[in-house]
Amino acid sequence: MPGWITHIDVATKISKKLALDKDKFIIGNVMPDAEKWVINDFSVFVPWSISHFGQIKKIENVNINLPNIENYVSLYKNKLDNPIVLGYLSHLLTDYYYNKETYTHHLLVDDTGNRIGVSLKNRRAIYSKARGNHKN
Repeated sequence: MPGWITHIDVATKISKKLALDKDKFIIGNVMPDAEKWVINDFSVFVPWSISHFGQIKKIENVNINLPNIENYVSLYKNKLDNPIVLGYLSHLLTDYYYNKETYTHHLLVDDTGNRIGVSLKNRRAIYSKARGNHKN
C-alpha cells in the first residue's frame, strides 16, 4: 500500500488540477486509513475489506487485496460531486494502481507462491527474512 506521503501528494495535485476544495478532498483521501494511522483508539474496528471496498485478486499467482473501484462508484455515483466522496475515491484508486503495479512488476515469490521480496527498478532485489526458493 502506498504511504501517507504518496496519498497526500496525489490528493494535493488532483485537488489543484480539478480546482476542488483541497481541505475536504484531503479529508476524504485519508478517511480509508484514518482508523489505522490517524486515530489509534477507535471504538469500532472497520475491516480493510469494508473501508477499502476490498476484494482479493490473484496477481502473479499470489492473492492480494485490491480496492473494488466499481463497487465504490456504484454506491456513491450520485455523490461524486462532493469533494470528500471524491477524495475517498482518489485514495482507493491510488491504492489500486500502486498495488497492482507493485504486484505485477516487482513482487518476488518462491516456488509455492509465497511473497519473499521485491525487485527494484534497478533490478536489485530486496528479500524478506522468510526467503526461500524464488522466481525472478
